[in-house]
Amino acid sequence: MRVLTIVAAIALPSVASAQMLQPGMWETTSTVTSVKGGNFPPNVAAMMKGRPTVIRHCVTPAEAAAGPREMMKSAPDCRFSRFSMVGGRYSSQMSCTRQGMAMTVAASGSYTPVSMASTATMVMTGRMAMTMTSRTTGRRVGACK
Repeated sequence: MRVLTIVAAIALPSVASAQMLQPGMWETTSTVTSVKGGNFPPNVAAMMKGRPTVIRHCVTPAEAAAGPREMMKSAPDCRFSRFSMVGGRYSSQMSCTRQGMAMTVAASGSYTPVSMASTATMVMTGRMAMTMTSRTTGRRVGACK
């Protein structure tokens, strides 16, 4: 589902500060832990919960140099109202507007140069109004292929 991809993409680049981020192949696993609201049948919400989504992404040296703040934007129309990465912890809040829907994602977690863990809460308004919480872990798994 597109929403799961957005949550995972937001979490992936949060692995480290621009000085610490190691380029290479990163693998993240995101799991939706709760879904509330939404104009869809209850079985759809149940299908979204608890199913891990694994994404592999090659972080290039250029992306690493640009830093995680730029990499976290899932689209050009997304804006951060808060972004902090200090001492192995990070916290951010980002808002996006697309096709009549508004989305706010608040994320926090921990990072090292080769791993990360986060919790994110996404609140969507509009025709797909819902609140979704997810847990994401990630790690550098080697060189890009």
